[in-house]
Amino acid sequence: MRAILGPNISDDSSQNGGAVLLFNNFLYELDKENVKYLYFDTNKKNYRNLLFFIFSFICYLINSSIRRPVSYELHSSNDYLFIIPIITIISRLNKSTLVLRKFGAEFENTLLGYNGWLKKVMSRLSLKCVNIIFVETKFLKRFLDDLHDNVNIFPNVRVRYKNAALKKVYDGKLIFIGRIEKEKGVHDIIAIAKDPALNVHIDFYGPVHDNKLLELIKLHPKSLTYKGIIDKAEIYKTIASYSALVLPSYKEGYPGVIIESFMCYRPVISTEVGGIPEIVQEGVGGVLFPPGDLQGFRAAITKLELHYEALAESTPNLSKKYDSSLHTKNYLNITSCDNSIT
Repeated sequence: MRAILGPNISDDSSQNGGAVLLFNNFLYELDKENVKYLYFDTNKKNYRNLLFFIFSFICYLINSSIRRPVSYELHSSNDYLFIIPIITIISRLNKSTLVLRKFGAEFENTLLGYNGWLKKVMSRLSLKCVNIIFVETKFLKRFLDDLHDNVNIFPNVRVRYKNAALKKVYDGKLIFIGRIEKEKGVHDIIAIAKDPALNVHIDFYGPVHDNKLLELIKLHPKSLTYKGIIDKAEIYKTIASYSALVLPSYKEGYPGVIIESFMCYRPVISTEVGGIPEIVQEGVGGVLFPPGDLQGFRAAITKLELHYEALAESTPNLSKKYDSSLHTKNYLNITSCDNSIT
């Protein structure tokens, strides 16, 4: 039996970020594989208050210690900083393997001290405690290989879309999914959508973090529309109704929305920031341009229109690359090979 810890979905869908969706997907795959596990929800939004969370965590640790799992496996964005030192004690007592799957791409900055000295100390302590580490990007793996001897890649993944079908004709309908804010490049979308030479209509989905941008979107109803927040169950069906995804962000980690677009066999237009160049290569799966480059943004849309069929046809192979079932089986194989602490 495995002891699995991670953030589960909350009732408020707007609060369910990428880490929450990935962990929920992971539990789904474990159930498919009939894996036995004892689960703890680390999403504090799902508890009445912090005291109730702490009490529940202590009860879980006592229960898991009695049942002596072969491994303690934490799936985390930031709370590993205080959870790892605690479960290290329990895992040592039970001679269990300690596994960390780290979501997000900021791990390097934390380890180098850019996010504060305390986080640097706690993150480096966490590295010494865990037996196996999983990160999302090749860049992070290369960085951590010098600090730990068992670093693996578990990329951003999604369940395959059974109804995926290629769209061979570009119709100018593009979709943006994300927070309505400048960091996501929404102001750049508004700027280029004013260009009458571009054959586009862009629909926005996501929580509004900047009301001024929402008002600007409403000023251009012929080319821009805000559609609210997509229900998780409707994400693939919604993306599939468009020609392509557009994501002109100024800062990203390893965005799952791009993977979701590939699962629907839809190419993307995106900026070359964060882990995106690991997912999208120029001409394979989409078109990239530098963040804030409006001329490059316009050129990317034109290139998408001119080469749409070829770009769309490159997405089915990419969807296989990020199949959650494939990567979960790989994770289970790796963590099963090292099932005790020496």
